[in-house]
Amino acid sequence: MKMKKSLALLLSLGLVAFAFTGCGNKDNDDQKQDDGKQEAASSYVWGSASLGSNGYVIIESFVTTINKNKEAVPFQNSSVATGGGAENMQLLDDNEIQFGQGMSSDMANAKNGLEPYGKVIEFNQILGYQNSDLPIVVFEDSAYQKPEDLKGAKIAVGPANGGAAFVAKILFEELGMSDDVTFVYGSWQECADALKVGQADAAVNYHINGKYVTSVFQELYETKPMRAIGVDPAVIESLVEKHEGLFVSKILDGAYPAYKGEQPCVGTTAVLCCRADVPEDVVYTVTKIILENVDKVTEMAPTQLDGFSKEMAINTLVPGYPIHPGAAKYFKEAGLWTDDMVMAE
Repeated sequence: MKMKKSLALLLSLGLVAFAFTGCGNKDNDDQKQDDGKQEAASSYVWGSASLGSNGYVIIESFVTTINKNKEAVPFQNSSVATGGGAENMQLLDDNEIQFGQGMSSDMANAKNGLEPYGKVIEFNQILGYQNSDLPIVVFEDSAYQKPEDLKGAKIAVGPANGGAAFVAKILFEELGMSDDVTFVYGSWQECADALKVGQADAAVNYHINGKYVTSVFQELYETKPMRAIGVDPAVIESLVEKHEGLFVSKILDGAYPAYKGEQPCVGTTAVLCCRADVPEDVVYTVTKIILENVDKVTEMAPTQLDGFSKEMAINTLVPGYPIHPGAAKYFKEAGLWTDDMVMAE
């Protein structure tokens, strides 16, 4: 009998303690919210791009380098393959990922609530890492010599939610050829395979700094040479004036054996972005580790991060777009911050 009473008393005391503990946690949570502070999570997900693409390899190199610095990083990071920059903007908004690679063209659409989003998406820039050029490419022995020749052609443009697909769409609209071409969507490996077997006639494909192609296209280029088709600079300039995040670029002469002469094309930049609510100290740590280990990240992605440096990290940011306070803190400490840069509130 006494044992039963003792057990009942212990259970009652436990419930009371639980109730007080619960109230205390709620009060603490409310206090944290009132203070406007965001606690660091134990893990963060990074959105990259389709398997084998430049973006996929780069984000893998960033995540691997950060995770190896265990003493400086009290949180874990993991990367997931996605459709690319356009999808990453939506995934950031949905909190499916907390970090992600974005192309400047996708970032502009997200910031302005344009297609495919339909609403304004909030995000912050961290650092830029690549100039990405998007020429139209065909096989060297192809009959296509200029964009106008592509009427009736099938053009591989990567994932439907990727930046290359968006640029291809608005480029052919600007050329007045929207109804004259058919886009072939898929991972970059699937697009390379489609070209190989004749299911696509051309591609709008990323080149890094006017030369290196997506890694899965490299093998294709080596087995069957391809060349770039230049676009009238006036067309590109008109496109750039209408769409933020684009610029006039060019593919370099001799970047590949079949590339003859510089060919004008549309250009974008690639930027590491994050949700605005990722804590300042987390983004500061991420920025610091990446930029103070440039040799290590480029060793894992030598062509994809060709020319990557602290200077490129700020020069390839989209002007006027908010930079996360954590990244801004590191830039100021490193003497990289300039008066025209905008720190997110």
